[in-house]
Amino acid sequence: MCHEQCQYPVRGGSGIHEERVETPGADRAIPGFFARPEGDPVPSVLLIPDI
Repeated sequence: MCHEQCQYPVRGGSGIHEERVETPGADRAIPGFFARPEGDPVPSVLLIPDI
């Protein structure tokens, strides 16, 4: 299941910068959030909520 409107899952002084992204799917784009820790370069994580 995928909701049309998703809220940012990362909040509150966590030192993480997030941005909304979309991943192409078979018949529509899948909404997701790209979360990246602020500061030193470290690996990033793609969070795709509620699929």
